[in-house]
Amino acid sequence: MKLVLAILVAALAIGAEAGFERKYTVCEHKDGGLHSFKEGRTGDDDVCGKRLATAYFHDEVNQTGWAFLEVDVISPKIPHYLQGYATGFAEGRATRDLIDLHIMNTVTGYCDGAKHFCDELAEFIEDNLKWMETEIKEHPEDEYWQQVNLTVNQLFGLIHGYENTLGAQINYREIAVHPIFMIQLAGDLEDLAMKFKKPENPKKVFSGPGHCSALVKLLPKNEDILFSHVTWTSYASITSTDDFILTSAKLAILETTIGNYNEKSLDLITPNTDPLSKCDCNPPYSAENAIACRSDLNPINGTYPFKSLGFRDHGAIDVKVTNSRLVNTLQFTAVSGPPGGVNKDVPIFDWRTTPLREKVPHYGQPDKWNFAPVTYKWRKTYTPSRIDRLKELLFQESY
Repeated sequence: MKLVLAILVAALAIGAEAGFERKYTVCEHKDGGLHSFKEGRTGDDDVCGKRLATAYFHDEVNQTGWAFLEVDVISPKIPHYLQGYATGFAEGRATRDLIDLHIMNTVTGYCDGAKHFCDELAEFIEDNLKWMETEIKEHPEDEYWQQVNLTVNQLFGLIHGYENTLGAQINYREIAVHPIFMIQLAGDLEDLAMKFKKPENPKKVFSGPGHCSALVKLLPKNEDILFSHVTWTSYASITSTDDFILTSAKLAILETTIGNYNEKSLDLITPNTDPLSKCDCNPPYSAENAIACRSDLNPINGTYPFKSLGFRDHGAIDVKVTNSRLVNTLQFTAVSGPPGGVNKDVPIFDWRTTPLREKVPHYGQPDKWNFAPVTYKWRKTYTPSRIDRLKELLFQESY
């Protein structure tokens, strides 16, 4: 049995031609040491005693707005920490060019003028990693800490794959300040920046924290259920963080921001009226609070009661949608890039014409984000078992 990790990867171009593919494998020597290689070379199979994981990376960013990564773990009997490390390393080798560009667009310069903050942050992260290590050692049979062990080692492997340092010693302080780890902290940095009083970065005055919108919709007569997620973030990081996950248990997981706590007012939001977007502004509406944000369309010379409602580097950068049929094979339909093109008031996002072009790094990104919806067919398609299908029938009959 093979375990498959399938990921719809960040929309960051690396200037490759259509069909650009990489395939990397991590294996174990007969003496227990680790070895990695790019598939297609001769002689590597003679070195390998046992394969651990293989990553398949297919880049279609310039064609569809997406890149696709699948990682096969060869056997579930491989120790958890080794499963994680091998899959991480294979991913790091296969996607290193994407990672390079994403680092330049996001965390490069994050600590400029904020050395004291970053020193405190690194110490905090190092202590947290040491605490996790202690908990993992003290609870070896606990399923939760087994999963944490797998995930942390996957991160270590990802960093080593990017650096091409297979099997290197783990140094928590180096991990804590590594840009790849900073990227993983994207969801926590907002709070940690407040805790350690990070000074504002003058280079990123237009950027802001990311938020998201989501939809779970049961259709009339229980005919189907729709499940979708839209990531909101800086246009420098047009990449979907792990806010939308489908599992082989047919569990769909999402994250969103609940900005409205008055449930009665939700009934006022219709396709033709959106009172949440109305504000004491000039003009009287803000694109910040639309269902799919486009804050770059707010007038630069507008007046707003607080900065986040005005012109800034912030918006919806994708949408992912699935239903009760697609989830059976871990599939969904996705569109990459900010919303646009519906009418003249919401143009296609284009780096060549946006006022953000000189302020926001966007190395390797397509100039124009005008892509059609994609429903990707994974190499390894999850097929529901007969038990799964029987459970589904019983579930439907219960209605």
